Amino acid sequence: MSSLKNLISQSKTDPSVLSELQSQLKLLITSQSIDPIVELLTSESFDHQFYGLVVTEQKLKHLKLINSSVQPIHSLIEGYSSIICGENRDISSIPPFILNKFSDIYALLAIYDWPSNFPHFLPLLTNLFQAKHPFSYNIFEKFLFQVNTNTDISEKRRQELKKSISSIFPEVKPYLIDFNTNSLNIVNNILDIYINLLQIISPNSLPIPNIFSLASLNPNKSLFLIYELTTLVDMRSFLPEIQKLIFTLSYNSRLVDIFSILLNHNRYKEITNFQQISEYAISGFQGSSYDMESSLNFYNILFKRKDITDTPEFIKFYENISACILSNLIRVSNEIETDITLNINYNNIVSLFTLLSKKYQTHTYNILSCINTGLQINRKLSKILIKNFEHKESLCINDPYIMCYILYIRNNPDCIKYLEILDFNDDDSVKLAIKIVGEYVRRTDVNILLKNVLVGVREKCNKSDNEFCDELLINIYLFYNENIDVLMNGEWNKKKIGRFSLLVKNRYESVVNLTEEFFTFFVNSIRIRNTDCILIGYKICGLLILKNVKLPENILSVIYESVDNMNGKEIEAFCNEFANKLEISVQRVYINKVVQRVLVLSSQEVEDEIIGCQRSVVSFLEKSILEISKSTCLGKEVLEFYCSALTEMVLVGESSIIRKIRGIFSKIEISTNFSDRLIFNLLTIYNSNIYINSQEDILNFCVDLLIKGHTQGFCVLDCKTENIESLRQSVVTNSRNGKSMVKEFLKNVKGKHISETEKKAFVSDQGFIKKRDKSKEGDVDISGFGV
Repeated sequence: MSSLKNLISQSKTDPSVLSELQSQLKLLITSQSIDPIVELLTSESFDHQFYGLVVTEQKLKHLKLINSSVQPIHSLIEGYSSIICGENRDISSIPPFILNKFSDIYALLAIYDWPSNFPHFLPLLTNLFQAKHPFSYNIFEKFLFQVNTNTDISEKRRQELKKSISSIFPEVKPYLIDFNTNSLNIVNNILDIYINLLQIISPNSLPIPNIFSLASLNPNKSLFLIYELTTLVDMRSFLPEIQKLIFTLSYNSRLVDIFSILLNHNRYKEITNFQQISEYAISGFQGSSYDMESSLNFYNILFKRKDITDTPEFIKFYENISACILSNLIRVSNEIETDITLNINYNNIVSLFTLLSKKYQTHTYNILSCINTGLQINRKLSKILIKNFEHKESLCINDPYIMCYILYIRNNPDCIKYLEILDFNDDDSVKLAIKIVGEYVRRTDVNILLKNVLVGVREKCNKSDNEFCDELLINIYLFYNENIDVLMNGEWNKKKIGRFSLLVKNRYESVVNLTEEFFTFFVNSIRIRNTDCILIGYKICGLLILKNVKLPENILSVIYESVDNMNGKEIEAFCNEFANKLEISVQRVYINKVVQRVLVLSSQEVEDEIIGCQRSVVSFLEKSILEISKSTCLGKEVLEFYCSALTEMVLVGESSIIRKIRGIFSKIEISTNFSDRLIFNLLTIYNSNIYINSQEDILNFCVDLLIKGHTQGFCVLDCKTENIESLRQSVVTNSRNGKSMVKEFLKNVKGKHISETEKKAFVSDQGFIKKRDKSKEGDVDISGFGV
């Protein structure tokens, strides 16, 4: 034993002894004798005690794993608890890492054996509560967390524990109300206890007033609880307390979400300070993406309630605040165009902007007028303002595009004159010109005016490199039935192939004689890697297929051979413009090769292009899978081929891709022929530091598969079949905690979740060891233990 103690002391400064230390500790775990562990636990050294606790925890798991009695662990824990919790012992003198590890073991032992075989659990906990030891709240919080998430126990055992907790909660409840609020650790533990209790006892049994009293000490957790309670129970009796929070807390999106729920549940009539709430929510526009989303959601609900915003006493107030909201929406909308980190649903901005600009005409006019003084507002919002403004004839805007658009939607032929001053290097301007020409080209009353203006338009189109100028130019030639040969003269290049694409779409018979020349140019573009022309080429090939033109075999062969060299943009065009037009039998030739190309794309690619091509491949596969699943003539083998290809796309690891694939598989019956591979791929990227943002989506996907009964794929984890089945049953009966259960289960194989590891790294300051997670490992079914 002295040699083991020496190794423990030496390991703090000499990492080379860690291997030998680990070997000796493993021997203690499987040894019949607990005397060496007792010696460590009774040592004066906290380092020795800590390793004694580590061995005790592992021995507990080992004994349960081999279905052996854990009575030795009871003896160890009861003996050690008498040491650290004795009457003459000051718990505050014990290092936190010791107390934390003891809490882990005590909670785990309770999960396994309380109440039948561990009757001392509650008395010790009660004594600690009575002595006002912070330690007690830590134990109880860990215990409740284990009840909700531990995957070692059967669902029957979990329900046993929940029933027992419900029966003893009245005894524990007073200690959750009367405690030292000066200790932030206790406050955090108390709130975590309430959060876990939400899934165990009736929400109405919680001391809700106490939660409000803690709001200022930990706003995030308190408001999370209040938010959950608002969705579960009638909180009208607590509306005064909820309303007071806006005066005591700085902006918190969760509080705004709470008021959004109250509005949706028609409980707003009992809220007396909507003015203050409306002002409070404004701050969200200065915060994070989530803050902005919360405020957007709140105002979208609020301004649809005319019985609130249009009441005589409040109408002026809401008119004033709407001006501030519109200003913020313009600013946020501009920021979204330049800041890719702003993850905001733009439809929510458009919805609220449309609502307010239609409701408050004075604001709409003022904003449009400010464009003349330099106000920056994007085209989409400016067009919404114009559409909603009732007196468009009074508008006079310096911006040629906006003024032209105003005249166009008023059906005023004067918009034709603006074609001469529009900037034809601007996409929106050329698109507007295309609409105007299409609208007025057949109107005899403006025929002379339009023809005169189009002389200058043709010149501007020929000088511009804007791709939409070619469309405008071709439309003019086609409208007036002019000879298009003049547009297709010269050697093949990007401009010529672009014009050919437009003519194939609108009047193929006029350029059918150029088809062979196109094929030759397209093949050459692929060979010299001319991406711009390749993208247009795929579009043309797709159009030709729709026009029942059979593509030559050499074209299909060249495209197939080029897959290994495709970049992200080319794969995107291949899927969106070409492959989805092919017959299923031809598609299949390309699928696996394209998927493999996506998986090995160079890291030097532009990230947006990679994600774009990944989404295109998944959308293409989705369309094919859904069509095949509804078809009566295509067999099961064809469907499974496409599903298997989609399964491989999981390996890209991008969160939105995984969510998309998960959604697709939720719509069809998943075959075991590829479900095992799907699970294998999910487990491959799980807990990878490369895919940190995807971990929650991976867990949710695993939960879906377990609920559908796909357990065989989890056998790669080298776990017992009965334990995997027990996990499935637990997830099915308690799907709300399914994600946490799967996370705990996977810890046995892939260790602590990467997100938790990063989180702990920021707070570890003890120097001995990082704080252990609250979860436990092992494969144990103790459904036989009674209550």
